Amino acid sequence: MHDKINGIYYELIENSSTKENLVFVHGSGCNHNFLRPLSKKLNNCNCYLIDLPDHGKSDNMNCTKVEEYIDAVEKFVANIDNVTLIGHSLGGTICLGVAARSVHTIKKLVLISSGAKFDKFDQKVYDMVDNNKVNWIYICKCLGSFTNLNVLKTILTLEPSEVMLKDFNINVKVDITNVMSNINIPTLIMVGNDDILTIPEYSYVMKDGIKDSQLIIVPGVRHMLPIAKKSYVSQLIKEFMLKE
Repeated sequence: MHDKINGIYYELIENSSTKENLVFVHGSGCNHNFLRPLSKKLNNCNCYLIDLPDHGKSDNMNCTKVEEYIDAVEKFVANIDNVTLIGHSLGGTICLGVAARSVHTIKKLVLISSGAKFDKFDQKVYDMVDNNKVNWIYICKCLGSFTNLNVLKTILTLEPSEVMLKDFNINVKVDITNVMSNINIPTLIMVGNDDILTIPEYSYVMKDGIKDSQLIIVPGVRHMLPIAKKSYVSQLIKEFMLKE
């Protein structure tokens, strides 16, 4: 099923036997296709795969800061009950911001390879922003896991360069560390130990800032953690959702 809610395009992979709803929020330069391999491993739930504003088939809202993405996702999930938010990279930052607003429909939060502030980016990220040009060699180095067929297929779904550059312009300015203490729902955080883009330190900061959150460091993987290790990640999410 495909549709739009408040200008946000989504694909719904439905499971009529459950009332558990997962909302997947992709990261920079991606769209709803990015986290589909992970969602297929979580087909015991209803899976909503969304396009952020200005991405994929969602409306053009000319978003220039993370708060505008947060507003859009908050409006989307307000229409859905029993939500577990699952965000990767910038998508995780957005989910963190939405969860901090105590939206009554959100029950749990999963943050993958993400952060509340990206203040230790490699200089190559700032060079991309300053030069308005994607350094694809560096991006590929950050993603890793190129021997994994699912990773290669997923990379082919990325948005055009101008979308990725717009998102990186947002990334370098992000700082929502002050809202972490507002989150009062169960939160699972995970990151690849070898991630050089959203380094593990960002996840430790979120672990310290979000009360009673759980952090899992996954060895031997970089930024493509939810795709390269989709079976393992999905099992962690299933176990997390079963906890009271």
